[in-house]
Amino acid sequence: AYFMRPGDENYPIIYRVVRDFDGRSFANRRIIAMQGGQPILNMTASFQLPADGLHHQFDMPDVPDPDSLVSERDLREAIRDEVPEKFRRF
Repeated sequence: AYFMRPGDENYPIIYRVVRDFDGRSFANRRIIAMQGGQPILNMTASFQLPADGLHHQFDMPDVPDPDSLVSERDLREAIRDEVPEKFRRF
């Protein structure tokens, strides 16, 4: 969706919907919102019927809770002596 001009709530908005494609499982619509004879929004919407498909995501691994982790400040303090003096202020 692209907003091209601001709208005005005091005037009606006319929506023009174009059916670009209607397939068996996919559909596409183009929407133009007009106000005062000028387009204020262009939008394309795609639709698909729900379907089982490939799964590309791994299950979430067991990781520690964020609140149980050592803070960044504590980590910096733990290696403070290993950092050259000229970089410690950073």
